[in-house]
Amino acid sequence: MVSKVRGVGLHVDMTAHCSSCGVKCVSVDAQCDYDNIPTTIFTPLEYGCIGSTEEQAIAKYGEDDIEVYHNNFLPLEWTVPHRDENACYAKLICVRSLDVRLYLCVTGPAQAN
Repeated sequence: MVSKVRGVGLHVDMTAHCSSCGVKCVSVDAQCDYDNIPTTIFTPLEYGCIGSTEEQAIAKYGEDDIEVYHNNFLPLEWTVPHRDENACYAKLICVRSLDVRLYLCVTGPAQAN
């Protein structure tokens, strides 16, 4: 067992979340929290993200407590046709003091999954 791993993969009950947001829409003061709801853009090179942005993380935790990782990668299915190695990108934002991951952004083939 790996410590501090809360889940592998992604399962969010979107029906319950959408229903609660629909109820909140009729209230003037209520707002829905979309921080832990994944977002996907279906384009030829797909984009997916979840969590707070870098700007939001800095505003909440301070710039000194935020660690940002960037990585270009080559998907396995692109190794045989020798496609461009820098076409896919991943960004991970962490809070140093809490050892928490706040944000993940990935672009590449089949990243919407």
